[in-house]
Amino acid sequence: MVSAQYGRLGYWQERYLHKKEQFDWYEKWAGIKDIITQYIPFDQKILNVGCGNSKLAEDMQEEGYISIMNIDNSQIVIDDMKSYYQDKEGIEFACKDVMSMDFASGSFDAVIDKGTLDSILCGDRSNIMARRMLTQVHRVLKPQGIFVSISYAPPENRNRYLKLPDFTWNVFEYRISKPVLSTTAAMTKEDGQSIHYVYVCIKKRVNFIDE
Repeated sequence: MVSAQYGRLGYWQERYLHKKEQFDWYEKWAGIKDIITQYIPFDQKILNVGCGNSKLAEDMQEEGYISIMNIDNSQIVIDDMKSYYQDKEGIEFACKDVMSMDFASGSFDAVIDKGTLDSILCGDRSNIMARRMLTQVHRVLKPQGIFVSISYAPPENRNRYLKLPDFTWNVFEYRISKPVLSTTAAMTKEDGQSIHYVYVCIKKRVNFIDE
């Protein structure tokens, strides 16, 4: 199955070694900004997981966002992105595995995932790995923080992960049209549909018992 390669770090290392041009999977900023700006204020501290060599952080900064941490588990692409954006304040890059992040709990106001969960679900032990990713995302989010996940998969496939009882967030679903000239390759063609799904998860405030 072609999509299985997207779950392997080796595939991405090879891709980033030989393809240096910046590339956006699924949607460019223009396709998702109406949803993201609706939920995430410009002054929020944002984590972009599985950033690859996307222009998302640059586009978001041009829109008005001021603090974007970008992570990927490929050191090759992180080194490239650090070089591209070395003079850009407010945009940071770090090589980290989204399934075992070392950020403190409650570090971010928002987390954005553009295809990373989908990639993990293409790999080995996919159910376990997807749960690890989402557990880490939930942990690093502040109460009332926002997790935005862009996916090719419909709710009946993604809610089984997003709506596990461990996660204290409410999930809202949106559908957006795929770009006319889609650059998402096999990952977005397998379902045969002309839409992408955007899942917005709002972490609930911690409730304290009155003494």
